[in-house]
Amino acid sequence: MSSVDVKDRRGQGGNSDDEPDDLDPVVLRSRQLAIKGNEMAQQGHYTAAIELFTEAVKLDPRDFRFFGNRSYCFDRTQQYERALKDAENAIRLADKWAKGYFRKGRALAGLRMFSEAEEAFSQVLKLDKNCEDAVQELLRVRTSQIKEMGFSKAQSEAAIKQYDDESGFSSPVTQRIHQLNKGKDEKMDFKNPEGLTALWVGNVLPDKVDDKKLFKIFSRYGSVTSVRCLPEKFCAFINYSTKEAAGKAMHHLQAYECGGQKLLIKFPDNPILNGTGNTTIRKSNPHGTIILQKTKTPPTKVVQLPTPTAQEIQKQSGPVNGDECYFWRTTGCSFGDKCRNKHNPSSKGLDMKPWQLKK
Repeated sequence: MSSVDVKDRRGQGGNSDDEPDDLDPVVLRSRQLAIKGNEMAQQGHYTAAIELFTEAVKLDPRDFRFFGNRSYCFDRTQQYERALKDAENAIRLADKWAKGYFRKGRALAGLRMFSEAEEAFSQVLKLDKNCEDAVQELLRVRTSQIKEMGFSKAQSEAAIKQYDDESGFSSPVTQRIHQLNKGKDEKMDFKNPEGLTALWVGNVLPDKVDDKKLFKIFSRYGSVTSVRCLPEKFCAFINYSTKEAAGKAMHHLQAYECGGQKLLIKFPDNPILNGTGNTTIRKSNPHGTIILQKTKTPPTKVVQLPTPTAQEIQKQSGPVNGDECYFWRTTGCSFGDKCRNKHNPSSKGLDMKPWQLKK
């Protein structure tokens, strides 16, 4: 499917190349132009091919192959917006033509709209389950989605291969990507609609990155009042004196390479800073109730965050969601069939966090 198409004209799947004797001269001319366009594209002359397909479309705008082939040429010349438009026109004319959805997926991937591209390639496999090109493109866009969270290509591919099913369709990892992307929109908006002054920073390798290094990096964008690394969780919390500085740092440092990893930055769910020097920290006491603790701190002083309670740092190991194994739903259970908790096949890796992906 990675090349131009010269068949599939009648019935969206027929392979007859015979032209009827009474074919309209205009339609015949359009197909002659398209044949020349195919030849140009196969030789790598994509600009010339685009011009020929454009002339063919003008003569016969009902032939979906012309749009599909021109979309291919736009894709090869990195004109992804135009490639997408042509792919959608091809689908409009032939909604059962698998190559139309393939061209759409390629264009969307070029625009870095990976979630939408995944849907398009999945549709290809519904129409043509033996399409190896679509399987490879699915792997590529799923890998790209994980890479955007800050992981390397090798880590991303390993995660997909470890947790994805063999059919090429949706899996717990894919579902988890969509869940993370949904929450990502709310907590990764550098415009900072909630006015927070704290940042959560993931992918922090404790053997390569320390508080001082993070302080130096994040101080470029405003007054940093505290830096706190959590080595066991491969993350850190950065507090600024103003909400503007926090948003600016997120905007400029998202996916910044530090210690061999790309930083993943978001606004945290719990430390809430109102930007006026009043630090509000939400924490649980031993009885499980929420306490709001406020401290008045000048912008130039370091805010010492409270030490987590035993309850906060205790790792969850018991059953979740009723009687399901916590480790099965995250990083994998070493007990296998001997585990006393349930291993639901559809839940494997479902609750895995980005920082729990193995190298």
